[in-house]
Amino acid sequence: MSAVDQIYDDVIMDHIKNVRNFGKLEGSTQTTEGINPLCGDSLHVHLRVGAGKLGAAAFECSCCGISMASASLMTEAVSGRSLKEAADICVRTLGLLRGQASAEPPEGASLGELALLSTVRKFASRVNCASLPWVTLSAGLEGRESASL
Repeated sequence: MSAVDQIYDDVIMDHIKNVRNFGKLEGSTQTTEGINPLCGDSLHVHLRVGAGKLGAAAFECSCCGISMASASLMTEAVSGRSLKEAADICVRTLGLLRGQASAEPPEGASLGELALLSTVRKFASRVNCASLPWVTLSAGLEGRESASL
């Protein structure tokens, strides 16, 4: 196992065992449901948006560990950001997951641990699992109530 694979495993397991921002978000202004019809994962992303800023993000899911870890990483990465920054991080992360972009973060943002999600590309069947929270967040930032892969 390479050093990057080990770090990936450690980060993912940490976010599964110690999930962040799981549950309903008090004072949320937007809730979006995401569904992965291929595996049956479902996820709700709760956002608190105001004054052009994403004050907080949380999620609830009936999903696999990869979706859960990705959602946990996502909520940490975008909470407190401007809506533009959150959208840019979302686009870049989806690009990483889908092999469409390099690991370079968007201007003004740092992907940090999120770049490790690109390792999931080695497991094609898991890309949709890791992408579900991000697709759902993107829909939520656009004010939509639902998203599907």
